[in-house]
Amino acid sequence: MASVIHSLWERGDRSPLIMPSLVPIDDARVRSELTSYLPDRWVPIIESDVDGPHSLPLRMDGEYGNLGKLNACRRVARTIYLGSAPLKDAARKGVDDRRVKLGRVLPGESPAIFGDALRRLAGAATYRSGKGDPESRRDR
Repeated sequence: MASVIHSLWERGDRSPLIMPSLVPIDDARVRSELTSYLPDRWVPIIESDVDGPHSLPLRMDGEYGNLGKLNACRRVARTIYLGSAPLKDAARKGVDDRRVKLGRVLPGESPAIFGDALRRLAGAATYRSGKGDPESRRDR
């Protein structure tokens, strides 16, 4: 948590709460902390479908101006990842849309924009929702 707080402070983030959607997974220190107890196969998942420099959410935010203004795709992807990443010796349960909404929308923002981001990501993600590992890759 210290890495998250430090990164947000360095970025000048003034959000009222630290929500899952605002955890800066693109920061190498934060990503390292989040993946230190996970198998190495999670690194490509994060880099392609969550918050890498060439990730799908980052590209989609750039392609759709209404989503990009709020970094909606990145925030949705971060929320899903943090809500569904496996814990040691725990079953992978995933995260439902209600919990995703709780983790991504700040006061004054329209939840509909994040719903649009979720639908777009669900249709284009490299890894299937709920499977959580590279072996569940969709055929392209």
